[in-house]
Amino acid sequence: MMESDFDKHRFRTLLGFGKFFSLLGWVIVFGGAFLVSLGMGQFGLRSGMGGGIIPTGPAMLVFGVGLILYGFVMVASGQFISCFVSLESNTYVTKLLQQNILKTLRDQLASYSHQVDVPTTTAQEG
Repeated sequence: MMESDFDKHRFRTLLGFGKFFSLLGWVIVFGGAFLVSLGMGQFGLRSGMGGGIIPTGPAMLVFGVGLILYGFVMVASGQFISCFVSLESNTYVTKLLQQNILKTLRDQLASYSHQVDVPTTTAQEG
């Protein structure tokens, strides 16, 4: 069974968004991991922000962990998109295969009924 060009390119934009979200999510995860490592290295340092003294290390740790969690959610959403598009594609191919099987069975049944004299009367008519 040959697929047409239309069938090969179904939901190409949606798959692109899924891959983009996954890639962006991994970049965010690695950025968050970098911030966590920086935060661990600067755990005792303090910075003056907004007139007060805020610990830089713990703030980087918390922000880094938040970025890591957000990044994993982005990766998962991109993979969900790809999963659902693959599911739709498999369903579509299965539908085409079932249509071909039914057509073949109907053709075989039609040729069989022409070869054998099948009575057309039912029990109620006789």
